[in-house]
Amino acid sequence: MTTVQQDANTLTVTSPSGAVQKYTLDGKPFSKPTDTGVAKAMISATAQGDTLVITTTQPWGGMPGNASLEIKEVWSLSPDGKVLTVTTHRNTPALQNSFKTVYNKK
Repeated sequence: MTTVQQDANTLTVTSPSGAVQKYTLDGKPFSKPTDTGVAKAMISATAQGDTLVITTTQPWGGMPGNASLEIKEVWSLSPDGKVLTVTTHRNTPALQNSFKTVYNKK
């Protein structure tokens, strides 16, 4: 089960495997190694009204500096606090796509 915790300044997401992603919601970019560890991604997170926006830019295409993958996630919570919707937009030189993930509070 994915666990999401938020306070006024941070968002912490724990995946079912135990991996933890922590975001500071001040809009300042920070760097983090990509999954391969070869390059670094630049990430920023900010609260915009009733939504959270997380933007990630990282090298794409195998070698750092070739091209960029841009990911924008928009997180919104239903008024009753029971449904979290994350809309993800991915933009690469080869493909643009969007998808939604919906989480129901248990």
